[in-house]
Amino acid sequence: MAGIAHAYDLTHLLARAIDRAGSTDRRKIRDALENLGPYDGLVRRYARPFTPQRHDALGPEQVFMARYSADDRLLPIKLLPNKLLPNKPLPNKPQAARGQGR
Repeated sequence: MAGIAHAYDLTHLLARAIDRAGSTDRRKIRDALENLGPYDGLVRRYARPFTPQRHDALGPEQVFMARYSADDRLLPIKLLPNKLLPNKPLPNKPQAARGQGR
């Protein structure tokens, strides 16, 4: 459900930026996003959602990323700023195999 709430928040932030930009021009919207003030969203209070240096409204400490192991366990993926660890491709697992034997 958190993903839906985050999408809701981001849709509202984008709508505010478009309104502030007075245009659908990409550069004007980007500039407006980078200068939005505080927003009380469903997920959290965004003091300043975006800046010229940071185009992600949520930081690594607010995101949980995981992958499935070969035996269907959910394994957390450690995050570093702008990088996922371990830095190797995840094994592909056929969808049909997932959930068998349960």
